[in-house]
Amino acid sequence: MARQKAEESPADKDHRYPGKIVLFTGGLTFLGTLVSAVAVVVAAVINAPDTVRDVLGDNVVVTHTVTATATVTPSRTASPGESDSFPQGAEVALSTGKALTRVGCGETGFNRTEGDWNDRSDLIGGAVNPAPGIGCDVMDGKSASGTLDFLVPNGATEFTAEVGIDRESPNTSPQVEFSVLGLDGQVLAKQMATYTTSATVTARISGTPRITLKILVVKSDGTSMDNSFRVAWISPRFKLGT
Repeated sequence: MARQKAEESPADKDHRYPGKIVLFTGGLTFLGTLVSAVAVVVAAVINAPDTVRDVLGDNVVVTHTVTATATVTPSRTASPGESDSFPQGAEVALSTGKALTRVGCGETGFNRTEGDWNDRSDLIGGAVNPAPGIGCDVMDGKSASGTLDFLVPNGATEFTAEVGIDRESPNTSPQVEFSVLGLDGQVLAKQMATYTTSATVTARISGTPRITLKILVVKSDGTSMDNSFRVAWISPRFKLGT
């Protein structure tokens, strides 16, 4: 057998090698096809990232490399304290249209008659001329109350307003408590005002997402439709910055 192998003719050798050559050639062909396919993908990613994104979906970020990374960005829900942002040092005036909720001024109970909050100019305390603000008519009850809620703008550090009772009111006897409450009902500022004496309410509101402006009638000789009075927040505003 050894003699047969040693004496194998060149023709026999040529007959035995073609299979190996075919296998080797096929491997090179597959490798070449694979390289070509990768080249096509790379070219698609580099030259047409938008098309690749359309095929793979909206949550795919296509970079100018061979890698396409899928990412998911969670939706963001604004907190109650997030509203419009304003430049530092600005003042943001409040109005009834900006209030989230409004509870008219009136006595607690089934027969409560509420006066509506509205925007207008009032003359309070020792002022010489009426000034614009937010007011409410108290038409009945000796312990009437009313509230307005506002979102605090980003960057706001202070709320301020002049408060009092409009001097055109028929009833000149009331004492009214004006207060600013935080989201949890905490009293941030409080002042008393009368027909002849106004006051300035200033509350630090950094980190407070929402405030409530509240009035409470502490004393009155009597209130009726013919003996009403008007409470007023004059120039209520947020201050931004330090």
